[in-house]
Amino acid sequence: MTDSAIAWGQKAMQLKPLYDEMVMNLAIMLAEKGRKTESEQILTRFLQRDTTKPKVWGLAAKQLGDDGKHESAIRILDSAVACPPADTLLSTQLKMLLHKYSVAPYEDLYDSTINAMNLNNYLQAIGLLEKLAEKKPRFAEARANLAFCLFITGKYPESIDNINQAYTLGWKEYSLLSIRGEIYRREGNPEAACHDFKEAMEHGNRNGAASYKKYCENHSDVK
Repeated sequence: MTDSAIAWGQKAMQLKPLYDEMVMNLAIMLAEKGRKTESEQILTRFLQRDTTKPKVWGLAAKQLGDDGKHESAIRILDSAVACPPADTLLSTQLKMLLHKYSVAPYEDLYDSTINAMNLNNYLQAIGLLEKLAEKKPRFAEARANLAFCLFITGKYPESIDNINQAYTLGWKEYSLLSIRGEIYRREGNPEAACHDFKEAMEHGNRNGAASYKKYCENHSDVK
């Protein structure tokens, strides 16, 4: 791209600062010329005024990620996902980028944990997930998967600890509540178990609903 094309784009943006396609083209041209800071600033200013364009969110995150600024890319995508676009495909793409940058640069380690779990090799998965959680301490999925593997292998206190950490880190799925409830039930704490089963059920978790119906409804030992 020539400097004249960039100059034209800058003038056009002054006339139509919220024309997303033009803003993205200018940002791409600037980045290709090595003017990455200017490119980031243009996209940031746009998103401060218009949060409804998922393509702009995606470009801003991609440029940051390609530049090795993974934490900044994650912050951008967290904001993007919190402003759901009408286009569900683009929303899915944003979430995929968020996941990519959440595990970077340890994608191979993450893939190894998933492979071990898929092969039901939970002891191996535990070791790998512990390494991943150490390297990416704010990666909620690592804690959630570790909690599941620890539950399967009967390490209940450690499982509960990782369940709690996953939710503290923002984990949104309620299957872990059902697992924690089952641990409480096995350890002889029906009240805590039914509390978790009920909350999981209320958020649409089928296992939680089944457990609540089986262990909690019409049981006098549960308050």
